[in-house]
Amino acid sequence: MKKNLLFFLFLFFSTFSFGQSVLGIPFGSSYEETKQLLLNRNVGEDMWEQDGAIIVVKGYIGLIPFNVGYFYFQYDHDKSYLYSACFSDLELTANQAKAKREIFADIIKEKYYDSINEYDFTQI
Repeated sequence: MKKNLLFFLFLFFSTFSFGQSVLGIPFGSSYEETKQLLLNRNVGEDMWEQDGAIIVVKGYIGLIPFNVGYFYFQYDHDKSYLYSACFSDLELTANQAKAKREIFADIIKEKYYDSINEYDFTQI
């Protein structure tokens, strides 16, 4: 993988445990609720909708920036439920990406440990 375009982080959150949220948005929120909460919080520079998902560009989780965030929904007839959020970032060097990955992973584990799917980033 090219050093200047290292895919850094790809985490999925799920609703295996109740009462959790990401960016202050509770899992299980409807598509419209999630969209409105993202707009109200001004999470990123740009936001758009594609294939039933909401995509946020150049945002922050706390003080940690991300390039792209995806919010995925489960649909059941006329209802929708936020079930997954994925964030990724690109860094200029492999060392910067690894350092940021570790900081971000530690924060996510601390808050969402019982519902996180972990990936082996040493293979990247």
